[in-house]
Amino acid sequence: MPGTDLEKAKEFAKRICKTIEKSNFVFKNKKIKITISIGMTDRISHKSKYDMIDCADKFLYKAKNMGRNRVEWE
Repeated sequence: MPGTDLEKAKEFAKRICKTIEKSNFVFKNKKIKITISIGMTDRISHKSKYDMIDCADKFLYKAKNMGRNRVEWE
């Protein structure tokens, strides 16, 4: 999210989680619930885009391991 500070990006990510959690999805004529986990970081703290992606990925797995349907960040 270019031009967005980390605090605003976190709030946006949390809204995405809540919106998806509250939404109803249909698969093979059955309603299903979906949740997501998000890991995020800022670009400034990393030497390369690969370091940034690796960091965000680690926070994604932290979010999943801490109960899912949440946002974790650096």
